[in-house]
Amino acid sequence: MHRLNFYFDAILREALARTRRVRELQKVLQASVPAGLASVLEVRYLDSGTLFVAAANGAAAAKLKQMLPSLIEAYRERGCELVEIRVSVNVRRAAAPPVTRSKPELGPEARAQLAKLERELAESPLKKTLQAMLRRQKTTWE
Repeated sequence: MHRLNFYFDAILREALARTRRVRELQKVLQASVPAGLASVLEVRYLDSGTLFVAAANGAAAAKLKQMLPSLIEAYRERGCELVEIRVSVNVRRAAAPPVTRSKPELGPEARAQLAKLERELAESPLKKTLQAMLRRQKTTWE
């Protein structure tokens, strides 16, 4: 049991160290690029001198690629020896919340005025629209 705990402790320490390192690399990235761009970039990991960064869209990836020489220099100034930075596009497709449209309720006075107008109008697209609107409103009154 002791060996197992030692083994898992070592794995957790290593994972924690990698997480801290990625967080530090993310801070350097955020400090080195414009805020609007930094908000759509995410440092993924560092492997053998190659930093992997994900961009939320193609435009952000293209802009970051233009900035790579100065970004590599910014990392080197902070003591991180990078050979290259690889940029990938990682579009997260979040499910859009369902659109719920509530029917606007008309007060009794407004309904009465619209009904009066609808009766006074000759046959026209406006009259048909008012009729449809009043029918829909009628179902919400009752």
